[in-house]
Amino acid sequence: MNPECIKFFADTTAKLHSIAEKEGYVPTGMINVPEVFSFGTKVVLGLLQKQSLSERFSDDPVEYYYRIVCYAWSCGVLAAKEWHLNFEDFSKDDFLDRLINTSNAPSFLAKDIAEEKLAMTVDDLNEFLPKIYEVWQESLEPYWKFSDIISRDYTFAAILACYQLAVSMVLERYGFGHDKL
Repeated sequence: MNPECIKFFADTTAKLHSIAEKEGYVPTGMINVPEVFSFGTKVVLGLLQKQSLSERFSDDPVEYYYRIVCYAWSCGVLAAKEWHLNFEDFSKDDFLDRLINTSNAPSFLAKDIAEEKLAMTVDDLNEFLPKIYEVWQESLEPYWKFSDIISRDYTFAAILACYQLAVSMVLERYGFGHDKL
């Protein structure tokens, strides 16, 4: 990412984190683990390249990106859990494929962890995820006027911010904080 896009990612992540903080899901600052963050870039790319999603929502870009944002957040939940509880499995080459190419949507797989670790019911998720999408959409609005090549970088960064938010939320519930990493 170019420096402007990195700043955009940081700003978007901070906005998303602020929403989660207001909702009571994160009491401290953002938690970043390099290998989980790096994995997130693969998740986002994998979701954007997932042909079944693009075919299913080809006539509805709003729904397509809403699903991508929700799936990225859900993948962040799953990746953080796996990194913390089963690093060996997290490190396997097929973990990404198992995460995004499962017959169940990542959001279905993440709901139990969200309920257990974040105290989020399905209703809470159904209220929280649209707020995340709204921030995602508002963050990207100034970049839609640019060429597709430029706006793609920012779209990718904003989706990655949604993934990163979930990672931070879950790792904090597993007892991580800035002093423990």
